[in-house]
Amino acid sequence: MFLGRQVEVGCIGLAQLDGQDFKRRWHSSSGDAEARFRLCEEIFTLERERLGVDQDWRLTWNGLKSALMLTNFDTVEVEMSKYLIMDDSFELALDCIRHELAHVIAGLEHQHDEHWQRTAAAARCSGVVEWEGFWTDPRRIFNALRDDVVEAVLSKLPR
Repeated sequence: MFLGRQVEVGCIGLAQLDGQDFKRRWHSSSGDAEARFRLCEEIFTLERERLGVDQDWRLTWNGLKSALMLTNFDTVEVEMSKYLIMDDSFELALDCIRHELAHVIAGLEHQHDEHWQRTAAAARCSGVVEWEGFWTDPRRIFNALRDDVVEAVLSKLPR
């Protein structure tokens, strides 16, 4: 039960959410930051609704390299790093969305504590707090591209 509402406790499949093949769409949109971000918005909306999170919460993006995603309680936004948008791992993006929605549900006062861990598990988030090696792994697509190529790809993201 989240926020007084009964929710699906089984894990929504990684390859399909709400009958749509998001994983296939993720991989077919490699190099298209705008398509990837729109896909993340769809997933965020489905997960937000599944978990009973207020619809005022919206997904935005930022240029941070210090965090894959973060929850901003002041602006009622979940911010996604442009580098996560460019990454090839659909599973990582989905897990990060669920991770941040767990923050929204648990509240600002529960930063990765036991309450947040229980909330994250119920939201079907892995509960991983630090994705070790994400920023330095040379196999990550954004680490293999020159900065001007990265900026050209990301220039298509909506502001």
